[in-house]
Amino acid sequence: MILKTYIIFALIVLIITRFRKVTTASQAYSKAQTWDTVFRKDKALASMIKSIDLMKDDKEKSILFKMIGMRYCKMKEYYVAVNYFEQSFEIALPLKFFYSPGLSEVIQAYLNANQPDRAKELYDNFLARSSYDRKFNKLKKLEGYFTTEEHKQHAKTAAD
Repeated sequence: MILKTYIIFALIVLIITRFRKVTTASQAYSKAQTWDTVFRKDKALASMIKSIDLMKDDKEKSILFKMIGMRYCKMKEYYVAVNYFEQSFEIALPLKFFYSPGLSEVIQAYLNANQPDRAKELYDNFLARSSYDRKFNKLKKLEGYFTTEEHKQHAKTAAD
């Protein structure tokens, strides 16, 4: 009985949100969550990607790119995730923005995608922002990733 009620509710929500025009990142995320509710993660991701073109505000696009990247991280598709993060940072890095949860996962995605130099670059950029938002200091827990011999060797090889 409970399962039947849940399925009916999910279908109603799905029908309502399917035809609603998406104009903000939060609406795109909400629509994706609706697809998740009916166990259609593929549709959830496709819905978010399709919504990118509907975003008129660059900040909203940046947020949506990051959300898509985070979804790919959860699927352990780090190379794809990093591509979406790069599109997000192309818009966001020149701007003043505040700490948001998930930035440590973003840095770890770069490490998992075998891009330790870019991960370090972002880590340093984010820590520099602690001058106006102390929450960026939460990322200091990742410092160990950038002091290992393996990273130092990789950075030295890249410099040569």
